[in-house]
Amino acid sequence: MSIKIVIFNNGDQVISDVREVIVEEEFKAYQLIHPQKVFLREYDDTQLLVENTDAKGESVEMVLSAWIPLSKEKQFYVATNSVVSITEPIEDLVKIYKEKVGIDD
Repeated sequence: MSIKIVIFNNGDQVISDVREVIVEEEFKAYQLIHPQKVFLREYDDTQLLVENTDAKGESVEMVLSAWIPLSKEKQFYVATNSVVSITEPIEDLVKIYKEKVGIDD
């Protein structure tokens, strides 16, 4: 399992178990398993329950929702040219993601 944040051309940030699709030794696409779109909400109120706090002391709430909410599918294939970047998520986000999609450590 390789949990990553995928950043798409349209600006969407999606956390998912990401795999590369190789056909005849050629990289063809990414497979996203249980993808969840990541939304951030910033708050200045320190009294709120939050998931993370940045260096400035501002609170950030991380919210996840199904990437394609009306689909029955849990696995998706995406073209390589639709992806801008793939990066490692922070541990707090990984924990929230695993809880949301039901992955046990």
